[in-house]
Amino acid sequence: MPSRAHWHIARQFVASPDVSKHVVGQAVDVAPVDADNWLIRNGAQFGLCQIYANELWHFELAVDQQGNCSPLTEWPKPPAEDLEKAGYGFYAAGIMEGLAQVPYEKLIEDDYVWVGTPQDIIERIESTLKMCDGIQEIGITVNAGGAPHWLAIKNQELFASAVIPHFTRETAAVGT
Repeated sequence: MPSRAHWHIARQFVASPDVSKHVVGQAVDVAPVDADNWLIRNGAQFGLCQIYANELWHFELAVDQQGNCSPLTEWPKPPAEDLEKAGYGFYAAGIMEGLAQVPYEKLIEDDYVWVGTPQDIIERIESTLKMCDGIQEIGITVNAGGAPHWLAIKNQELFASAVIPHFTRETAAVGT
């Protein structure tokens, strides 16, 4: 039989029956990963949304009045010192949280956000690479200005399918 210490630890990671949405039929855990990915893309039309960023498999009845999923619930950010030691100091600086407070139009005006077709974005990235010799990384965010979760997912899919392959082909051509 598990000790009380084990129960205390488990309660930090598992919802008890009195608060779990599973118990009342408002949540489901899905597998395999292909099914999770399909539900992330299509679940809103059935009222199901991925709720937690760290639980790919967990979905709840949670669409808003427009039928869209809200942003994922995030776990607390690791301590700044840990992020910096791991080479992720950028995230410890609070820049992304600050950008979430800036109006969308201002983000575009100040060139923090690039908006356009995949070809427009490819051209912006190429221009940045030419201006910043030696640049090795360009960070992207797909929910600038607090975009709804469903739109952020669509932007990620479009970026992955139409922008990244351009640079993958370009890199392969240089290496040959």
